[in-house]
Amino acid sequence: GTSSTPYTSSVSCSPSPGSGEIPNAVTGAAEPLKANTTYHFRIIATNAGGTSKGSDETFKTLPNAPTVVTKAASSITQTTATLNATVNPNEGTVTDCHFEYGPTASYGTTVPCTPSSPGSGNSAVAVSASVVGLSANATYHFRISATNAGGTSKGSDETFKTLPNPPTVVTKAATSVAQTTATLNATVNPNGGEVTECKLEYGTTNSYGSSASC
Repeated sequence: GTSSTPYTSSVSCSPSPGSGEIPNAVTGAAEPLKANTTYHFRIIATNAGGTSKGSDETFKTLPNAPTVVTKAASSITQTTATLNATVNPNEGTVTDCHFEYGPTASYGTTVPCTPSSPGSGNSAVAVSASVVGLSANATYHFRISATNAGGTSKGSDETFKTLPNPPTVVTKAATSVAQTTATLNATVNPNGGEVTECKLEYGTTNSYGSSASC
């Protein structure tokens, strides 16, 4: 039980020690137990001559594995992003905390959490990681992974998409030039991103002052 005064549960020995003259190893399966809890135990054996009780011993059960939640990515640019999650250590010291990420749900790359360890408390701790060197206009998968003495937990798969590069634009020569009209020309490469504004600026100086929609 959780105290030696008194013990609250018992389990039969296996196998029975019989009636020989040598020590026999016996075991007993204690269950169900609570995680991350100290238990006391002792052996008790009786024959016709009386009952003997062993010394008190203790053990501590393992904590539950961390509880992890993958959160949405933030601060997304063309080549960088911040990955976010929460980790509840469940009262077991977190010995490893990292994010897995990559272009598919197979991930392939890891980055340590910040802070590097969420500690050993019993509440959710926010963790994050900055990743760099990403490709523009690309979808990435990521998840959180955290380990304590009770095991490793991995969060759900989340995705984010990096921003596209800005449009590539080239101003071309004007055409159909008359006394009071002209056609302004250019090319625009959206670079995989929906163009939300397109206009040509014009004026009598390079301060322009007027514009016309594409």
